[in-house]
Amino acid sequence: MNSRSDRCYRLGIVVLAILPLSALSGVVGATTSTLTLVRDGQPAATIVVAQSAGHIPWFAAGELQYHVRKITGATLPIVANDAEVRGTRILVGASRQTESLGFRNGDFKPQEYLIGFRPDTLLLMGRDRENDSFPVHVTGQLSRVDGKFGKALEFTGTQAVSVSAHGFSDEAGTLEAWVWLGDQRPDAGTVFRLDGNPWTYHIVDLQGGALRYVVYDGKSGRSVASTELANGWHHLCASHDARAGKIELFVDGASCGTAAYAATSCSNAPTLLIGALLADGKPANAFRGRVDEVRLERAAHSPSADWATQSRASDASTLVRLSFDESAGPPRELSGRPRATMPPSLDDALSPQATCYAVYDFLERYCDVRWYAPTELGMVYPARPTLEVGGTDIRRTPAFEFRHHAPSGVGKAYVGLSAPPTDEEQRLFVARRRLGGKNFMTNHSFYDFYDRFWEQNPQRSELFEGRREEYWAKGYNGRPPQLCYTSPQLIAQVVKDARAKLDGGADYVQLVPMDNNQQCQCATCQALLDTENHSRQFSTGKASGLFWTFANAVARDVRQSHPDKFVGTIAYYDYAFPPRFDLEPNILVGPCLHTRNWWSPAMERNDLAFYQGWVRKAPGRLHCVWLYQCFPDEIAEGNRFKPFPGFHAHTLARQFQMFGRDK
Repeated sequence: MNSRSDRCYRLGIVVLAILPLSALSGVVGATTSTLTLVRDGQPAATIVVAQSAGHIPWFAAGELQYHVRKITGATLPIVANDAEVRGTRILVGASRQTESLGFRNGDFKPQEYLIGFRPDTLLLMGRDRENDSFPVHVTGQLSRVDGKFGKALEFTGTQAVSVSAHGFSDEAGTLEAWVWLGDQRPDAGTVFRLDGNPWTYHIVDLQGGALRYVVYDGKSGRSVASTELANGWHHLCASHDARAGKIELFVDGASCGTAAYAATSCSNAPTLLIGALLADGKPANAFRGRVDEVRLERAAHSPSADWATQSRASDASTLVRLSFDESAGPPRELSGRPRATMPPSLDDALSPQATCYAVYDFLERYCDVRWYAPTELGMVYPARPTLEVGGTDIRRTPAFEFRHHAPSGVGKAYVGLSAPPTDEEQRLFVARRRLGGKNFMTNHSFYDFYDRFWEQNPQRSELFEGRREEYWAKGYNGRPPQLCYTSPQLIAQVVKDARAKLDGGADYVQLVPMDNNQQCQCATCQALLDTENHSRQFSTGKASGLFWTFANAVARDVRQSHPDKFVGTIAYYDYAFPPRFDLEPNILVGPCLHTRNWWSPAMERNDLAFYQGWVRKAPGRLHCVWLYQCFPDEIAEGNRFKPFPGFHAHTLARQFQMFGRDK
């Protein structure tokens, strides 16, 4: 194969498909060792994560701990890399220990991971995101200035710092910081904020010239405020204690008073906010001034005796500590404690997280865990008091670079069994099925043309460039259902858009018509339709001549300016079958198969006919498959009848294996 074909071949993708164990490729090493993780219901291993690790290793460690506890009843301790280790050492993610064994994060290819067995050591690691500042996230441009001790952050109204996995306790705790006040003192200038669910909050803010600590418990709010403060540095210490039933605010070592306190729900607050409230991702109620030496403690206390003279190191009560003394980049969290984390967001599924792949593959292979659906209802695992594992090293990457499953319909499987899965349960399912990878989504790509070139949309008025009648399908009243795919002006516009995206760094552009078969009625378009094709199947070639002629025209011009880039298409509906002519070499094709409907021999034969036609027509250029699991349920819902459940796991496996072989 030439270099372009080789690159196409590596872009193996499954769209709307769940990754099975058999769809993975890898290299198996020769090292063999047996390790005990749990013996007779008691922990016999320790999970070790680098203190500076990002979100993914900490999350993966928590998932390993959770599943081992489900299997054995034992909770394996999770420690940072400098802590004492008892029993088998389980290294999760890159660390100094993995480096001493010859494994560094940067040595792994994208999405590659390792399950490694060494004497007394299990390695579970892979390529993760570099320079992950977890659990700290910065909004806006940071500026470091002279602080009370070392450096501080300067807040000018456009910045916020958020800390996830903060560990806040509604029972008791203390928020502490040094703040520098200048002449700008806006009301509601946020120093600290936590918002719980159901809605409660803890807020420390600046009200004119005074600092205030206010708590809302879902029924009523109570606050304590200082007197007006002079310009310069001030130490604040805001504590809450449910057992004592009070909140208390200290400023510069002196109590400003107390107020009644009832426990809030802020332990589930997604982040501890510093410097501003985030409204739709933008800072609001922003503090103006400087902040230094931030701390969150798990106990309620008054300022320490040395509060005015030195910064304090972390201790057993410290949940969050930020000193802001880094030379550049986001602040580092310095408490030194292990972190329980939430599942990655759906967007983060596309970021490097191969340590998760290592943990989940390990749980499948060596612990017999399976995840068939979200929530514990869909999880299957054995129960055993002793867990011993062993084998040879496995170092591998997924066979498909992109794996995606549309969430629609997942909750329907739970009707009559349990409540639909929550957002967190959906995100857990996405992580456990190892969906994500390198984003190569290819779908209907021209719907924004209505807002750009048909009529102005009040909700997106900035997109409108003027009506372009010549772009649109002829022969329809009102809004046209399709574009005129033989229009030279349309082709020129699509090529222009494609070049702009590719110049912006994209590897490919999508080229997929609207989701209907109402083609343009102009003579040129009609001449390219197969009017003799009377197939009653959904997938036909009635419009293959029209669409693939259009795709060739766009791809040909794109290749002249971007010879190393691609045009992503799908073989779908009335352009599912290959055309009689050859395609441009930079066109990638994604056949669309009716996975759940292969109970019908006629549909299976039809799907295989056009799929195999594409294997012959575009060898090495099948970049994805769409596997439809929504039919006939979608049809039944629209027509108010109940379809047969349509279990199709074995069909999915066949199609995965087929695509893995043919891509």
